[in-house]
Amino acid sequence: MSVTERIEQLLLERGVHRRQVKRKISNTCGVRYETVRQWFNGTIAEVGANYLLIIADKWDANFDWLYTGKGSMEKPKISEEAASYLPEEKRAWLELFDNTSDVERAYMLNELKRFRKSIQNPYEGLEPASFSKKEEKVKS
Repeated sequence: MSVTERIEQLLLERGVHRRQVKRKISNTCGVRYETVRQWFNGTIAEVGANYLLIIADKWDANFDWLYTGKGSMEKPKISEEAASYLPEEKRAWLELFDNTSDVERAYMLNELKRFRKSIQNPYEGLEPASFSKKEEKVKS
């Protein structure tokens, strides 16, 4: 099943009439109707992941299913019983995860990656001359 077939299946299951699927996607993603039509007829090879995140968020679907076809259409949720066995900090992270949209999660993950990268190499992006100035200050 293709990405566009999964999008259509999702919207049909969410009660959108077949004739309105492309229009709803266009409005949700903020793209022209013609662009969506080209996604569905294959003129544009693929739907961008950023648009799939928006669609998954709007219709409360599993992004991975939309993108790859693997897993369930529904967003995965952790059961209360399973959560009770987790340490408090992990439960807090899971609650945060469950209460944010796919778009928010993608943004937070991107920011976390940038933060980790900045910690690993705090001098990245500095001019080579900047390194020698820092070294001189350290030596004196």
